[in-house]
Amino acid sequence: MASNSIGARATSGQLRGLRRGGAPPERDGRHGAASTARRNQRHAGGFDKDGRRHRRARSSHCPRRSRYLDSDGGWYKTSEDRTDGPGCYYYRGADGEGGRGQGGEAKSDESRSVGAGSGREAWQVQIFIVGTCMLLCNLDRVAMGILAVPLIQEFSLSMTQLGVLQSSYLWGYLIGQLPAGLASDRYGGVPVMLVGLLVWSLATCGTALAKFSANPLSIAIATRVLMGLGSSVALPAVAATVASNVPSDQKARATTLSYALFNIGNVVANLCTPYVSEYLGWHWSFAIYGSLGVLWAALSWYLYKKARFSIAASKVTRNLEARDKGDRPKPSVFQLLLKRKVMLQVLILAYCHSTIGLGYFTLQSWIPVFMAKDLGIASLKVAGLCTAVVWLATSFNTAFVGVIADKLLSKMEFWKVRKVAMTVSTIIPAGCFFVLSTTQSPMVGIFCILIGLVSWSFDYAGFHPYIVEVSGEYSGTILSFTNSAGVIAGIAGNIATGYLVGLEGNFTSVFRILSGVYLVSCILWNIFMKGEKLEGM
Repeated sequence: MASNSIGARATSGQLRGLRRGGAPPERDGRHGAASTARRNQRHAGGFDKDGRRHRRARSSHCPRRSRYLDSDGGWYKTSEDRTDGPGCYYYRGADGEGGRGQGGEAKSDESRSVGAGSGREAWQVQIFIVGTCMLLCNLDRVAMGILAVPLIQEFSLSMTQLGVLQSSYLWGYLIGQLPAGLASDRYGGVPVMLVGLLVWSLATCGTALAKFSANPLSIAIATRVLMGLGSSVALPAVAATVASNVPSDQKARATTLSYALFNIGNVVANLCTPYVSEYLGWHWSFAIYGSLGVLWAALSWYLYKKARFSIAASKVTRNLEARDKGDRPKPSVFQLLLKRKVMLQVLILAYCHSTIGLGYFTLQSWIPVFMAKDLGIASLKVAGLCTAVVWLATSFNTAFVGVIADKLLSKMEFWKVRKVAMTVSTIIPAGCFFVLSTTQSPMVGIFCILIGLVSWSFDYAGFHPYIVEVSGEYSGTILSFTNSAGVIAGIAGNIATGYLVGLEGNFTSVFRILSGVYLVSCILWNIFMKGEKLEGM
């Protein structure tokens, strides 16, 4: 059926060198004239996979030469209805090694298929696209926290009002989580990410209009809610992209690369925003960053369309592998969540993600204010430079730990690798947060923020790959559930931080609460996360 093909007819160049019947060459790779002649002698009757000769009718079962991948040692069939009749054509894969199958001659070099080479290139293009979108996502949302001090002065905001404004982004982010997860699993991470990029970039441009409004706080809150709604696709889209297209031995590094670029957005924002604000005005930061997002959405769509054939081919390969194994139809994610063991695992994962979200959103939004109130660093440029250095170190470590984690997979079970990463990412930040609650030294404070965030970034090699490994094709939706908990914690954390800082005049209680929350997360992960597949529970 047409739906079982990849939906694209092979061109004359792609079908060059195909024959009816015959058998693919053996794995020794001999494709000389003698072997070609022997294959030509037996093409009429054909051979089955065991090498036994059998007779077949000459009628064609392939009315259209619509390709689909059904690999047998590097050989691929072309057929609309995927039958094994004499009308089915075989062609050579790009990996250069054939196997025993149902016939055809080697495909010529100029008609290379979407085999191993182009499949690898396709997933790298996808990771590059979603990773760059993650950079822009963080660039856009961090700008508000960096500009908190000038916004307080211009609009006479109280700490409580600032907390509401900081958290408004997360309201839309929360609303969009479940739809974003379902859409990412169904339509693919890249197209969903690009739609979200367009929405949040336009909303970021709209935030600049608050300067010219009679009610700037309302305009800023409304546009931040819309921005959060658009960027809700970010994490589910990355998870769905990694789960669907990246080889299993490179999932951690692909994940951490995306999140390393995400943290680079922090670096760019902290370096550029103070200067843009000083020389052009704070509203220009939002206008420029939003415009960059719109341009990148258009360019990325062009890149994605060029790689779409390879992307579709890789998905068809996985579907055919599942069909050949005789897999039964899989339950929906909601049926899966009705299982008690699955629900328990997801709830614990949700708590751990809420810990990540609480610490991340609090630090991202309030570091400049903390430096000004508790550490005495009043200069926006100095605070921005210190924060940029912290996030730059975090970005490098994020990319580094992914490579190390993938290498450890050959020596340890995957869940043990993730456990080590999660232990580092919770126990060390817990200690750093406690020290931050007791110091007023700028050097000690910046050092603790640096060590805490660098160690916190180990969760990109722990939590996020673990979700992909235990959830499989449900990764986008499961991550949307857990990330919703992180977003709720972020909303509560921002509002509570504003209230506590306004009440006490410092961040002492905020950091002590964070320390306790992270410690509990470390304990829960080490007790319950043993690598069990959710579908097998």
